[in-house]
This record gives sequence, structure tokens and C-alpha cells, in this order.
Amino acid sequence: MNREQVKEMLKLVHESPNVYVASVDHEGYPNIKCIFHRDHDGLSTFYLSSNLSSLRVKQFTDNPKSCLYFCKEEKIQALMLKGVMEVCTDLENRKRIWKDTDVMYYPKGVNDPDYCVLRFRATEGKYWNYGERIDSFSVEEAERLLSELNF
Repeated sequence: MNREQVKEMLKLVHESPNVYVASVDHEGYPNIKCIFHRDHDGLSTFYLSSNLSSLRVKQFTDNPKSCLYFCKEEKIQALMLKGVMEVCTDLENRKRIWKDTDVMYYPKGVNDPDYCVLRFRATEGKYWNYGERIDSFSVEEAERLLSELNF
């Protein structure tokens, strides 16, 4: 993995309004859902919103192992990140990703008791870009390369 590849990964994340999120159900099967991508810190930490009462949140509470998948299908470009998902209900995280249009889903606003933030912490990933492939890279190494680029 080199700096240019890491820049391309981050560009893909920035240009993706949605992300596919995988959780594990009580029988050990993967479940995938497309969720609005709201905020992130580099390639290591991602913030998504969800309903506290949702099945997905229960799955993450029972088993925090997760995966995020960003893609541009028309370019055959994709980034898969593995890590763990944390369910956050504190006001700081809620405010971090809140948008005024969220009242459509959470009518009581940022303090809606059913509104929570999913914070994903990546540990490793895989990247595909126009046939180029990077198998199993360390997110820690990718973050180091990003810091050298002043991202």
C-alpha cells in the first residue's frame, strides 16, 4: 500500500453518501444494510445514525464485529473495512452527526430517545481500484500514511 492508494481510499469515502454495513445475527449469519454515511476520522473511525430500537442496534450490542463497504460500482472501486461497532447514546456523539432533516426519523430532535450513533472503529481493510487490489492492509498503517500527507 502506498500514499496514492490511501488518498484514493479516502476520496472514495468522501464521495460516498451511503455505506453498506454488515452485522452478525443471533444465528451467526451476516446481515447487510445500506446506511447514510455521516462523518469519519480518516479511515479509522466512522459515525452513522440509527434507531436505538432497531434490530441492527441489537445485533451490534450482542456482537460488535462489523464491516463497512464503500463502493463506486461504475468504476469497480471498493473499500471494505473490518472492525467493531459501538452504540453511542451520549449527546456529544449525537450532536456530532445530527442534521436538521433528521427530524423526519427522530421527531423529538437530537434528544429523541430512539436516536443513537453507531461508531465504527476499523482495524483492517481491503481495497479494489480498476482491477488493482490490496489484500488485508492495516488501518493503522493507512492512518500513518495519511498523517504524512497532512490529511
